[in-house]
Parts: sequence; C-alpha cells; structure tokens
Amino acid sequence: MKIVKSSQRLLFIDHCRAFLVSLVVLDHAMHAYSEHYAKYWFLPDFDRSIFFDVLHLHNDSFMMPSLFFLAGLFILPSLQRRGYLDFLKERALRLGVPFIIGVPLICPLLSYPKYKMYEDPTIGYWEYVSTVFIDKPQAGPFWFLYYLSLLTITAIIVYAIFPKFYKGLGAFCRWFLKKPLYGFGIVFLAGAVMMGLSDLIWGAPWWIGFGKLFYVRASRFMLKTFLFFLGIGFSECGLLQNQVAWKNLSDHWKEWTLFAVTIGIIYISYSLLYFDAGAYNNGIRLYFHQGGEWKGFWPVFGEFAPPVLTRTTLLTLFILGQLMAYLAIFHRFINHASPSWQSLAMASYGVYLIHEPFVVWTHSFFHGTDVPILIRFVISGFGSLFISWAIVSHGLLKIPLFRRIL
Repeated sequence: MKIVKSSQRLLFIDHCRAFLVSLVVLDHAMHAYSEHYAKYWFLPDFDRSIFFDVLHLHNDSFMMPSLFFLAGLFILPSLQRRGYLDFLKERALRLGVPFIIGVPLICPLLSYPKYKMYEDPTIGYWEYVSTVFIDKPQAGPFWFLYYLSLLTITAIIVYAIFPKFYKGLGAFCRWFLKKPLYGFGIVFLAGAVMMGLSDLIWGAPWWIGFGKLFYVRASRFMLKTFLFFLGIGFSECGLLQNQVAWKNLSDHWKEWTLFAVTIGIIYISYSLLYFDAGAYNNGIRLYFHQGGEWKGFWPVFGEFAPPVLTRTTLLTLFILGQLMAYLAIFHRFINHASPSWQSLAMASYGVYLIHEPFVVWTHSFFHGTDVPILIRFVISGFGSLFISWAIVSHGLLKIPLFRRIL
C-alpha cells in the first residue's frame, strides 16, 4: 500500500467536531431535568421541564451520527498516510487504551451516586466498586470507543480484501457532489429505512450487544454505521481536498439552515405531542418478544408502525439536514485560526472521555434542592465543560503519553 504524507488540517471540521463534543456535554447535563427523557439518565431529578426535552431532541438527533460521519472521513487518509501496522497501533492507543482504563476508573463514578441515594446510603465508594459495579459493569460513554473500534477494523478489512467496494462508494459520493439534491434524497431514503426498521425491531430507548460492556443504542447503530461508511466514501472521492464542493455547500448555508430548522420544528413537535400516543411505542418489539407469530404480524404492524415510522422518518431528515447545515455554517464562518476554537478542538476528545462524572456529581449535589433547574443546568453543563476543558488542555495534554492518546 502506498503511504501518502499530508499534514494539512481542515480547521472548520476540527471546530465542528469540538462543537459536537460540547453539545454532548451539555446534552448530558440537561438529561436529569428533561420531562420525558430524564428516566434514561443516571440520576434523574425531581424538577423537570419540557424546555430541556426540546433542546435534547435537537442535540441527541445528530451529535453522535455526525461524529461517526466525521470519523469515517479520516479513516482512509490516516491509513494511507501511516500504513496498516502504524495505523492499527495508533487506533489501539487512541481507542483501546481509554476504553480499558476508562471503564473501571470513570464508569463507577456515574452509577454510584444513584445507588447510594436509593439503594444503600451507607455503602462506600470502594465497596460499591468491588461488589456492585464489578458484578454489573457498564461502559457509559465508552461505548463510542468500542463501536468506533469495531467499525474501524471492519473498514480496514474491507479495504484490504475488497477495495473495489470503496471505489464504488466513492463513485456514488462523486455523483452526490454533482447532483446534491438527488444524492441527499437517496441517502435520506436509505437512512429512513434503517432508522425505521431498527426502531420497530428494538424500540427507541433500548441497547443491544453482548457481554456486560459491549452495547450500542439499538435504534441508531445502523444509521451511525451507514454514515461512518458514507464518510469513507466521501473521503475516497476526494471531498476533503475539494474546496469547490465545500464552497458550494457553505454558499447555501441559509437554505440548509432553514431546512434543518423547519424539519426540526416538525420533528420535535411531533415527538413531544405524540410521545405517549404512539411515536415511541414498542408494540411490534413486544409482540415478537411475547411469542407472536408472523401470520398475525400485519395487523400489529398496521396498529403500531405508522406513528413510529413518522417519527423516524422525520428524525432521519432532521439528522441529515443538521449535518449539512452545521458543516455549511462552520465552513462559512468558523474556518479560520482561532485560539479558543483550536484549544477546544485539541481538548475535545479528552473532554468527551472525562466530562461525565462532573455532570453526574453536580446533578447529585443539586438533587432535591430549591435551586432553579436552569441554574442547575448551567452549572452542571457549562461548568463540567469548562472544568473538563481546563483539565485536558492545561493538564493531560502537557503529559507526552496522554497527549499521544488525546
């Protein structure tokens, strides 16, 4: 394999990635205070507001799918620059080491406050780790590392034994750039089918996997995989170096933003208005889980599928619309050297890895108090973001080994 040397960076993508990670932190902070989604968080609060549901539906829709797309964009350039062996070493260091270290060191901090509050107020932290957590471990935010590692290994294997797959994918992406509306439509239809099927089969909130640590969100993993490989396809067709394509996108930032906002209003309104009236029902999943047979499937499908498919179709359109809009905005307005953005971009991976304990323990500190929930959110969200940023930027990145990883 030919090794290609390149040191050019696309600042707007670095900044966009940093923005997405910041949204992850803020989204985790608002979880405890959202009316409908707090029950899925480590430590839900008693005081909640639908305002945070609206913000959560915006953030949760596209943060992680967009990060997988951006990750896919740089797989082949990194592999071609480093070669197989060096690339695998670098991936093992950046993805494997944080997973191995982070699960035992960070994840118990996420579940301990709730266990102590509701299960055993007398239990100490180390007793909890050695008895409760070791019996029922969970990977917390580190699921991202596991799944990205799995997709990366798959991508390398495909590249080694079936490189024509990427040639074909690159050809489609090249056509997409020439016919963006048609290409967007095809990607949307494919994504909507994946989102609809996965949601009907597994349900919106559930996670699937194996063992005790290796789980992914069932209703999203197919779309994330799709966008990851789509990112590889766009990389193969030369998008990263195609300044004309990026300029064409950024020239239409107003149209993409208006499109994303319009679809977002429709999607968020529908999701919240029909939250308990079918938009998130698990009827088909429960039907088969309880022993239902295929001969009785279609009446069940007709009863439960339409509201779910309406939501997942709108969600897919919202995800893709936001991805296009934010890339256009960042290329148009934040595609220049900026000390603040560059600092956040350099620290963003580390922020993602370490921020969650700060969020959860701040939630624990304010739990049941009279402090207004908006203040609680600001402190737990922006406070955790800046503390994590400071620790990574002024601490971890100063240590050579951590700098290599982060």
